[in-house]
Amino acid sequence: MESIMSEELLQHISECYGTECWERLTGIIWNGNTGYDLWLFQRDVEYDGKNYRCTVIRREWYDHEVSDVDVDYSECIFAEAFVI
Repeated sequence: MESIMSEELLQHISECYGTECWERLTGIIWNGNTGYDLWLFQRDVEYDGKNYRCTVIRREWYDHEVSDVDVDYSECIFAEAFVI
């Protein structure tokens, strides 16, 4: 079975599912003044008339010189979706 994750589905997840739907996998891992942590989104999502089983791992980057708690930027490092 091939994953059918799309940018549109990732955008839908980002817009419609808040932080309570994401599980923190790590604490902040610091390397000098930058650090990151990993977050997991794993649930069924209704989008565009279909139901998808989705798994997304996101890395959030922090800049210690700016703040210990504010995300500098975020990137998707893994994403999979299957029609259920």
